[in-house]
Amino acid sequence: MKEAKEMEGELKNFIRLCVLTMASLLYSYFIAAKIPKGLLRLISLLPVIILLSILPFDLNSFYIGLPTSFSLAWLASFKLLLFAFDQGPLLLPKHDLLRFILMACFPFKIKQNPPRETPSEAKTKPILEAATRATVVSIVLSTCENYKHCLNHKHVSLIYILVMYHGVQLLFALSAIPARLLLYGVELEPRFNEPLVSTSLQDFWGDRWNLRVSDILRETVYNPVRRVSIRIIGPRWASLPGVFLTFFVSGLMHELLVYHMFRQSSTWEMT
Repeated sequence: MKEAKEMEGELKNFIRLCVLTMASLLYSYFIAAKIPKGLLRLISLLPVIILLSILPFDLNSFYIGLPTSFSLAWLASFKLLLFAFDQGPLLLPKHDLLRFILMACFPFKIKQNPPRETPSEAKTKPILEAATRATVVSIVLSTCENYKHCLNHKHVSLIYILVMYHGVQLLFALSAIPARLLLYGVELEPRFNEPLVSTSLQDFWGDRWNLRVSDILRETVYNPVRRVSIRIIGPRWASLPGVFLTFFVSGLMHELLVYHMFRQSSTWEMT
């Protein structure tokens, strides 16, 4: 009975989140977008950004709260920051409300000039990938549970890496399904670029791991900080403040995600 009430309450919170998110994005598309870019549009979007940042805190479920926090509190908020200055993925070449909402809510990037696919291939590919990733995660977790008495800390660390990698891939695969089903003829950019063959940490974090996050951090943090730093300390050292602040902001957002995973006070180890 208690679990049923908790599930019912979680479902109500999630429906409320969806309604408020939709209303906020409609306001952003129809009203805030008409305001001249820059400070005035940013001020008009700040209530939306704040709302999207706090709404996921009403969700207690790991499986709903974590993806929602990642998609709304992090990526959607940062996309709206860029949108305030006529930048980023929400700046569409033509009026397209459906694409605006999907790109704001889900972590995908549309490929420019893609090779043509048949409609059936475009729709089934993310579904098959999501099913495959879910199967892998289920098998790994089930194996870990059945043989946990035989595992040492090295085995647990390896399992954690496998679950994290395939879990993130599963999240992105699921997020691609609405785009493939509702946006006709689009091809999506890959979310990862073979991270296991990275040649350095810079190569791993900047060019191979979780490319959607790398893209949004580059546009919202690294590039603006670097432009300002060039004027102050010159081009030779301008990238250092940009890299530092990018990792700092990334750490803060990961602390937020860890909170949604464990619902415990932050240890600030990520930052």
